Amino acid sequence: MADRHLIRPSHHVPWDVTVQSVVPPSINKVIEQGMTAYSSSLEGYQAVSAKDDKIFVWKGQNVHALYHPFLKNSDFLSISANSSSAREDDELYVYCLNKSNGYLALWILNSPNERPSLIAKTPSAKIQVSSFENITSMHAMGSSLYLGTGQSDVWRVTVTARPLVLQAEPLTRPSIGMWSYVFGSSGRKSSIQQLLSNDKIYSVTQDGLVEEWTDGTCVGIANLSELLSEKLKVSNVGVNVLKSSCNLGHDLDVIFKASLPQGSRIYWIRLHLQSTIELQQVQWLNRFHDDVECIGLITSENGMAYASFEYDAEQWPVTVVSLSSEPANMVHEVDLPMHEAPSIVGLSKDVETHGAILVTSTGLQIRARWMHLQQSGTRADPSSANQETSFVLANHLRQAFWQYYQTQQIKLSPSWCEATNNSELEYEKAILLTGRQLQEDGDSSSSKNPLEWHLAFIKMIHKTGLYKNVSGPSRWKLLAIGQEISVHNLVLQSNLLNSDDLPPFGLAAKLAKLQEHILNHAPSSEWTLLLGNILKKAKEYREKHHVDSYDVLSDPRNLWTHQLRDVLRKQLEQQPQIMRNACQKEALGQIIQAALEVHQENRSKQYAQVKSLGFQLTRSQLQDDVMALNLCVAHAYYEGLCQLSLDHPRDERFALEPMLLNEDGSDQFQDFGAFALDWFSNHNRYDKVLKYGKLLSDEVFSSILNRDEKLRKFRWIFALRQEKYDVASDFLYENGDGQNIPQTQLSLSLAKLAAKLHHGRSGQKEDDMSDHDEEEVDTRRQRIDYKLDVCKSQVLLMENGNVMPLQSPEHLLKLALEKIDARKEYEDEEDIVTYAMMGLAIAGDNKGHVETVWSKVLEKDLASKWMPWINGTSNVNPTRDVLLENTQFGKLWVRVQDQPVELHSNLQYHGDGEALIQKLGLDSNAGRELKRLFTSVTSIELNDYSSMMIDSQ
Repeated sequence: MADRHLIRPSHHVPWDVTVQSVVPPSINKVIEQGMTAYSSSLEGYQAVSAKDDKIFVWKGQNVHALYHPFLKNSDFLSISANSSSAREDDELYVYCLNKSNGYLALWILNSPNERPSLIAKTPSAKIQVSSFENITSMHAMGSSLYLGTGQSDVWRVTVTARPLVLQAEPLTRPSIGMWSYVFGSSGRKSSIQQLLSNDKIYSVTQDGLVEEWTDGTCVGIANLSELLSEKLKVSNVGVNVLKSSCNLGHDLDVIFKASLPQGSRIYWIRLHLQSTIELQQVQWLNRFHDDVECIGLITSENGMAYASFEYDAEQWPVTVVSLSSEPANMVHEVDLPMHEAPSIVGLSKDVETHGAILVTSTGLQIRARWMHLQQSGTRADPSSANQETSFVLANHLRQAFWQYYQTQQIKLSPSWCEATNNSELEYEKAILLTGRQLQEDGDSSSSKNPLEWHLAFIKMIHKTGLYKNVSGPSRWKLLAIGQEISVHNLVLQSNLLNSDDLPPFGLAAKLAKLQEHILNHAPSSEWTLLLGNILKKAKEYREKHHVDSYDVLSDPRNLWTHQLRDVLRKQLEQQPQIMRNACQKEALGQIIQAALEVHQENRSKQYAQVKSLGFQLTRSQLQDDVMALNLCVAHAYYEGLCQLSLDHPRDERFALEPMLLNEDGSDQFQDFGAFALDWFSNHNRYDKVLKYGKLLSDEVFSSILNRDEKLRKFRWIFALRQEKYDVASDFLYENGDGQNIPQTQLSLSLAKLAAKLHHGRSGQKEDDMSDHDEEEVDTRRQRIDYKLDVCKSQVLLMENGNVMPLQSPEHLLKLALEKIDARKEYEDEEDIVTYAMMGLAIAGDNKGHVETVWSKVLEKDLASKWMPWINGTSNVNPTRDVLLENTQFGKLWVRVQDQPVELHSNLQYHGDGEALIQKLGLDSNAGRELKRLFTSVTSIELNDYSSMMIDSQ
């Protein structure tokens, strides 16, 4: 049956889960009726023992039936190949044990993959040992068998050739004293949960002791309880091992339940077994409770390990968990579809990949693998491999391919099989050379089919297990060969250039030659159509085969078309004509998408240029804003996103909120918020700045507002969002600078309102307010009121004062004094006082300016009124009432007294008049008299004077 995807890999879920096959009917029947044991070998053989007296061994659809009457309801089953070469299965050893009667049987199957048999075979040898009733685990290693007991002992069973006899002997272990020294225990023994092997035998006991058995001796090498205690900094950790596994690279994985003070947990621990034991990883599988069942665990040769978990409940799916050697994201999980895999009966290594094969209760064989590691290329470039060796290996591989292509049988030559000392680089380069040679041998214009050859070659190296060690970059090179072959016909069938003028090999070179010719001689629309169709065909091939054939994720940055980077960019730059029909538009769309994808990897200035060109062409020639949007999102073209949102304000598809919120944490949109606010600010769309600014974090929005001069005027809105009303008031006060008077007054009025809000909030906490806080509130309010008064004064003093920015106090004061000078003493008395009040308001707390205004007012009637009083020539007695009612100075004094009390300190004239006398240039006698007159006016407040007059009446 063809592979069927249950879960297709993507960058978000990089798991590939496919149904590889259905188990043979005889095996499916055993699974349905219930089996007693399961085993698998590194070579891809699997075995199950039925409840009756039969055992079935199979690989693919080839089944062997084995039989012995004393093995009914067998407890243990273990199989192992004993091969004379790395690529041939010469003999398969099948061991089966029944604990109840102590019978152990062995079958030796010669060339099992070539001569399958459903005729039940009796054992090649058998043995009965009473001690076998205490066996807890069994593991075959080549022709030998190792048995673990409930007392931590290990038996070794060997096979003699002539006569064929099984011999069992217990292996020795250190004395109790040595054991105590190694583990710090009292010599307590626990049952062996599992036996493992690479080039040595390891046992893992139920309570977490790891032992190494060599040459009939046993050495304790690790205590999982102590390792976990040291890692977690807790004591008295109880361990109950569920499953363990190891690979030829000396990685040992163990899954166990740990009893901790905070409860029972499931842990996955990895050790590296070398001269010194290295603890590589400890992972708490926090998804699972302690009642979960671990069905199986395997460790692949590339360091990936897989385990399957399930609960004894129909509503829970089977979960496959992988553990990688990477420093980050080490544990990865995927749930299998419940209708396809309600439960798992066996887990084994995948021969073709570094994944896992799961046998389900429904009779399916499912391949599951986490694919991220396969995309990384940490290995050296195969081009550095030995050239001569690689060519020799390529010749052997090519010979094997032609035999496979004709007979579907794989038989690698002895020279290949014996070349185990060659590095993986030589093998990888040989595969690439063979793939390229098959492409060059094919001629798609004749009856030959090079694409069929190519796909058959890829299938063959999958079946041999060679492909699983091919690095990610080399897999993409093989995919590139397939893409070139798939589009070769389109180039040859084109009438735009004589095929004799094209380079013989290399599609990229042919396309470059074609483009050079087309841009100089032929209409661009024909070239656009051809190039677009080529890209479409190559993309279709990639999407169809990237997982099933090449075992890679579809990553645009690894496209074969990266060879056409310059061709595609030039095509966009020289695309002048309008695309008139649907085929031409589709072709241009393919070119735009491919150009963006191939420039994405280097992210250079050319990438930015291609994004701009692609965006403009998509909108102008394709007239497809939805496609433009998708390209902008895929390639983070910020300017295009902002422009589209502005052009489609009511279409939710073009809304910027998803990119601004960036809830999925995409790296390419991390700085989009700052760009968008700056872009809308440059386009004078401050409404968008405020709208989208609310979606950003306070820290980001604040930094943008402070950094951009155009946006600084909106800082007060951000302060209001944070309920910092005093800060908002200060920002609004600052915004008044440089604006016309109405805008300044609006900013100051809002600043005053924000200050009142701050004062009102502070008033609720009046007990907590310090004198400094109260003074700060008063100062802020007075500063705003002063500036508002200056604004009013400017409007009255200047003809166009309303449309001009606020002028300096010095300039406005000068204008007020000029207005006073221009007024006649008797006709414009009220105007004099009014302009004088403006001058005092402008002067503010500048005492020198205040004195100047009072001096100017006194000067207006100094000659007509004040000097006659000083000289005694006036007929009018200068009483206080006369001074207040008949002089500009007195009238101004009365006007000041009518103002709020808190303003008196700034508006009133202070002092004994000495400063005014000096400004007026009076002599000492006149000065003394003037001081006396001043005193009658300024010695008491007007309100107090009025009260005295009422009392006297």
